[in-house]
Amino acid sequence: MQKTDKIGFTEYLHHLYGHMSNRTIKRTLKRYAEHLLHQYDHDVCWCSACAVTKAQRLPFGSFAYGLRSSRYGQLLWTDVAGPFTPLGDPFNSKYFHVLVDDFTRYLWVNILKLKSNSAENIMFRVKALKNETGDWINCLNSDLGGEVKSNELAHFLTSVGAIWNPAPVSVHQRNSVAEAFIKKVQT
Repeated sequence: MQKTDKIGFTEYLHHLYGHMSNRTIKRTLKRYAEHLLHQYDHDVCWCSACAVTKAQRLPFGSFAYGLRSSRYGQLLWTDVAGPFTPLGDPFNSKYFHVLVDDFTRYLWVNILKLKSNSAENIMFRVKALKNETGDWINCLNSDLGGEVKSNELAHFLTSVGAIWNPAPVSVHQRNSVAEAFIKKVQT
C-alpha cells in the first residue's frame, strides 16, 4: 500500500483488521510493525459502521428503575431471550427465562422449550419465595412480551396482591435489570 495520507492508512488498518479499535491498532503496530508506526494517525478515526453497531441508548435515569426494594423477594425483574439454536439439552429448548430479585440481584435462569412456559416459571418462583420469606412479592417488572401477558399469570398476581409493571413497547431501559442479566448470561 502506498502512503497517501495518515488518516487513510489508519482507516485502512481499521477496516483490514475487522474494525479494530485505534488503541489496539497502535499497540499492534508498536509490537509487530514499528517501522509503520510513523504512518499511524494518533487522532481517533471515526467509522460509521462501528458507531451504528456499538450504539446503545443512554439510560433514562433513576425513574427507569422506580423505587428499589427494601427486602428480598419484594420486587422481581423478568425477561425471556431467544430463540437460540438448541441449548444442548435433550429437550431441544430454544429459550431461556431470567428472573432477578431487585434487592439481592439474585438470578434464576430457566431453560424453556416454549416462551409461553415463562408464566408458569414465574408463578412457581413467586410461590417458592412465599414459602421462603413468608411474604408475597409486591411487584413484577417485565417488558410487554407475549410470554408474560397470560391471563393465568395476571389472575395469579392479582390474587397475591402483586402489581405487574410492564415497560412500554420498545423501551428496554425500563426493564434494564433483566436485560443486563440476559447480556451476562449470553456471554
